[in-house]
Amino acid sequence: MIRKFCLAALVLATAACGGGPPELGQAPNVAYVQADAMPAPVNGGEGYVYALGPMDKISVEIVGLPDMRRDITVDGQGFVSIPIAGAVSAAGLTPTELAGVIEERLRARYVRDPQALVNLVEGNSNVVTLEGQVRQPGLYPLRSETTLSQAIATAGGEDDLAKISIIILQRQVDGQEYIGLYDLQAIRYGNYADPIVYPGDTIVVDESRSRRTLDTFQGITNLLTTPLIILSRQL
Repeated sequence: MIRKFCLAALVLATAACGGGPPELGQAPNVAYVQADAMPAPVNGGEGYVYALGPMDKISVEIVGLPDMRRDITVDGQGFVSIPIAGAVSAAGLTPTELAGVIEERLRARYVRDPQALVNLVEGNSNVVTLEGQVRQPGLYPLRSETTLSQAIATAGGEDDLAKISIIILQRQVDGQEYIGLYDLQAIRYGNYADPIVYPGDTIVVDESRSRRTLDTFQGITNLLTTPLIILSRQL
């Protein structure tokens, strides 16, 4: 849930938007961030890469050893069990990286020139949360690069009562909380870029409590031309 002090700061910041970054002197625990600078997660800066996690389903094949082909589910601790190679930690690795680890294990067990192939069959660990007035709120896996509007569409789109002029995107990066306010209609009109979403993000589409808080203030009028990004400092 969005913290109330963050919401108040967001409103103050938007009201201050005129010709440059708003002043947030009244709120020392928040800071304005350049509008196009919603940071990617530390491991997401070079484009979207799927890192394996618990409950992901993968296929593993050792070239030349057809009997070793397996469809495997990563367990709750992030491990997979591979014949000959044994238990291998898969959490945080891409399928290609996991294949390399399996090959190293097989070499250590005297398999000559092993070539492992690992493919994602069903991604369940890299999820984004959609809340509020979407048709199907819940957790949705991200299997490839996905934008904010695409993520909302995955949840069936906004419902008939949604106020899409205020879309809230929350993200944790390196222990800090970033909050972005976007106008979905402005994105659809091409007024500004459709931001990429990442695993762990929370998207709130006109969530009722946030709307009631926001609507008590004035000045949220500039999201048609630029998004608003706020960094919440933990004091």
